Amino acid sequence: MQIVYDEIGEGIALAKCQKCGCMRETLETFAVQLPSGDTDVARAIARRAEAWRGQLKPEQYSCLGCGHCYPAVAQNALADVFPALAQTSLGCNFKEAEKTDNRLG
Repeated sequence: MQIVYDEIGEGIALAKCQKCGCMRETLETFAVQLPSGDTDVARAIARRAEAWRGQLKPEQYSCLGCGHCYPAVAQNALADVFPALAQTSLGCNFKEAEKTDNRLG
C-alpha cells in the first residue's frame, strides 16, 4: 500500500492536484468506501484520506489530463488489493497504461 501513500502524498503537495477533481474524487472514494473495509489497511487509508481531504482547495477543474495522474495511479494500486474499488472509476476515466515515470503533467 506504500504506492497509495506515495502517490497521494506527492500529488496532494502539488497546487494543481489540490484543485483537481481527480484528486477530490479519489479521496472521497477512499474516505467513503474504505472505512467499511474489513482490514486495518483499509481503515488506515480511509483515515489518511480524511487528512488529505483537508489539504484540498476549491475545485477548479475536473481533470487536466496530466501525463501522470497521482490519484489515478493510487486508485489503480488500491483496486488491485480491494477489487470492489475497481468498480469506482474517476470521472476522467484515466487509467495508467504503462509503468513509466512520466511525471511531466
